[in-house]
Amino acid sequence: METPTYKYQDNVLSPNTEAVLNTDESPMLAPSSSSRRRKVMFVITFGLVIVAAVAVALTWHFTTTKPKEQTTALETTTIPTMATPAPTRERYLIGRIQDGSTWAQDEDNNPLNYATQNCYLPQYQSKQGQIFVIGKDNVEKPISIKGINWFGMETSKNIPFGLWTNQQNGTTLYEISAFLSRNKFNSVRLPLNVKSLLNNTPPSFDMVHQQANAALDLTSYITAIGGIVKGLGSRGISVLLDLHNLNSTEKGDAWFGASISADEFLQSVDILTHNFCNDTYWNIIGLDMKNEPYGTTWGDNGPKDFQTGAETIANRMLAGCSNWLAFVEGNAAKHNITVADQTSYFFDWWGGGLREAGNKPLKLSKANKVVYSPHYYSPSVYPQSYLVKGGKRDGDVITGYTEYDDATLSKIIAQSSDEMFGYLRKVQDGALVLGEFGGLFTLDAHENKTTQRVTQNVIAMLKEPGYAGGYMWSLNPESGYEYNPSSVMGYWTEGLLEKDWVHVNTQYLNALKAMDQMAHVVPFPCLKT
Repeated sequence: METPTYKYQDNVLSPNTEAVLNTDESPMLAPSSSSRRRKVMFVITFGLVIVAAVAVALTWHFTTTKPKEQTTALETTTIPTMATPAPTRERYLIGRIQDGSTWAQDEDNNPLNYATQNCYLPQYQSKQGQIFVIGKDNVEKPISIKGINWFGMETSKNIPFGLWTNQQNGTTLYEISAFLSRNKFNSVRLPLNVKSLLNNTPPSFDMVHQQANAALDLTSYITAIGGIVKGLGSRGISVLLDLHNLNSTEKGDAWFGASISADEFLQSVDILTHNFCNDTYWNIIGLDMKNEPYGTTWGDNGPKDFQTGAETIANRMLAGCSNWLAFVEGNAAKHNITVADQTSYFFDWWGGGLREAGNKPLKLSKANKVVYSPHYYSPSVYPQSYLVKGGKRDGDVITGYTEYDDATLSKIIAQSSDEMFGYLRKVQDGALVLGEFGGLFTLDAHENKTTQRVTQNVIAMLKEPGYAGGYMWSLNPESGYEYNPSSVMGYWTEGLLEKDWVHVNTQYLNALKAMDQMAHVVPFPCLKT
């Protein structure tokens, strides 16, 4: 029996820090001895400065101040204070992602801030099967998305992972932005959780090397998002804000659940538009209305009708920010499929079920704002029976199957994706952008590499008319998967970066270079008046 697609575990459960780093210490508890010495010297020096300041102030006060009754208004003054020193930061030699690049000798790899670029927020539109960046001069620039997911803010840590650079592992916002830019990624999908937005929950400080990420303000959830967006924007990388989880432990099969009401969900949309719909954050292209609303319906006027839900959320967003795009996913309903003379039933990939959207399209307050954003995965997320030939379902795994040849597998992926969402390219004008695709790749244990070949076929599909790119899951090496190959259940992790966050999964990176062949894969333009 086919069961609904299980999601990678690390998306729901906050990864254990020790497991992430393969060490017994928190990311920020293992500085080098020289770093510890610098910190000790800083504390001692700072203490001496404070003591001296207090001594000077007291001496001045007791030697110059008259008794109260003798002091005139003209003579009244404020005790002078020492000027606050300008922020300082150190240039670090750790954290460089080793993809063959080098830092220039004078490169400032730890800026104090990401300077205002004097860009303005353009109009982002979805039409003619493409995404357009439209300036004040009404010039329309088409752009395709070579994107990647970077998770962590949807967990209890409230910050994207990997920013804990030290002598053993971890990197920085500056270097992640540079690495993505070097490899022609032009967009990041940033998963969020609604409860942290409502509470403006600060990130976990021990997940970030704050001195090496000097420009990143960790005061609150909102300031952390803003810092990430500006850091990526400095490289022409856009950001899709993804309303991913309801809270750090409740994913939610709809846009509301046990921890978050529908009204609270809309309040989180207001928080995002209020804080980020301005020229400072020109590179935010929109919101993903809700990640993987797998328990919803479409167009039946039921309590979880996501046609109504997505329209309501999107119109709320447009009321606060008419510049942004509404990225809309689907559900995960059960269906029959006949492929390669084999009939089976299955569930859509979570977020991939948009079968009814063609007949019942979204009606928004502003035209050209819908981007359908389904998900399509490989057997590492769930071994769908249509992706292998024959075999027997044994719980969640499949035994006794054979793998399809390349030509047949390509036809199967084309047919299954077209039935779930691809047909929309023929019945509506907006672009399709995959919000998530990928899974295991280099670790694929299928004899004929079926998991790899599924992802390669999906990448090839993104070059077809009507698609405007997609977001690979994920940058994070903690990305967890349960099936490898389709006959074995266990637990594996793989991302675009290796477990130390500084070495690169070269085989996966090379596979993603095929996305460079999409039309208009360029940095998002900084438009200036």
